[in-house]
Amino acid sequence: MVRPTPDRVKKYTTGVLDFLQSVDSLDFIFLQEADKNSSRTRKQDETKLISEKMPGFATSFGTNYKVKFVPLPFTNPLGKVEMGQMILSKYQPESSQRYSYFSAYSWPKRLFMLDRCFVVSRFNLENGKELVLMNTHNSAYDADGKLRDIEMPLIRDLMLEEFAKGNYVVAGGDWNQNPPGYDSTKVNTVFPAFGQEKISAKLFPADWKIVFDNANPTNRKIEAPLEKGKTKVTIIDFFILSPNVQLLQIQGIPEDFNYSDHNPVFMKIKFR
Repeated sequence: MVRPTPDRVKKYTTGVLDFLQSVDSLDFIFLQEADKNSSRTRKQDETKLISEKMPGFATSFGTNYKVKFVPLPFTNPLGKVEMGQMILSKYQPESSQRYSYFSAYSWPKRLFMLDRCFVVSRFNLENGKELVLMNTHNSAYDADGKLRDIEMPLIRDLMLEEFAKGNYVVAGGDWNQNPPGYDSTKVNTVFPAFGQEKISAKLFPADWKIVFDNANPTNRKIEAPLEKGKTKVTIIDFFILSPNVQLLQIQGIPEDFNYSDHNPVFMKIKFR
């Protein structure tokens, strides 16, 4: 459905909120596609609902899509969309900033498409350095990869710049591409897995880490209702870590896409 019924909106929203409350012991949570005023979610402010359900967290938000009316599909248009990325944190950030990818579509298509971005939150550490968190949502439906070829160097260059200052860098989100090393034959067989464009292994220096759980899918196709054994899945949600951040655990959480077309990913890290 382009615009779900009120009962479905309530069901999925409640499912997301209940899941977030179940993981409220985490230090940081990255979210993508949190609606603020969209027709598809009955114009409810999900950022407000999330903040109310997670009172122990500071929140940062960056708009990724804001269009007064999307006319497609013509027989049942998407309508108004306003949504973006949120970072929830148990600690108060020193600053949070939205960075634009500047990957604009040609006119008039750009009037109805997303203005892709990533949100950067900074946290002061006791050693005088910063923890720099980056929450991204990269371009989808990019058949020739040109948009992602523009976007990836932008976030990569900022990550390298922050690491050069001695800061600790963690970037994660919906990259809309597979990580290097992704192997569709190793994904849980509840759903058939597929592959798509991969991030180049040469994009980052060799001592940087692109980390993911190859066994558990994070995203599913949405052209038809979910059906086990038939709906195709892949992995496009993962993290990239600077060399001074040590990975302790990475795990895709098998929620079976009950409340979203994405499954969550849990990560535990340590500063070197």
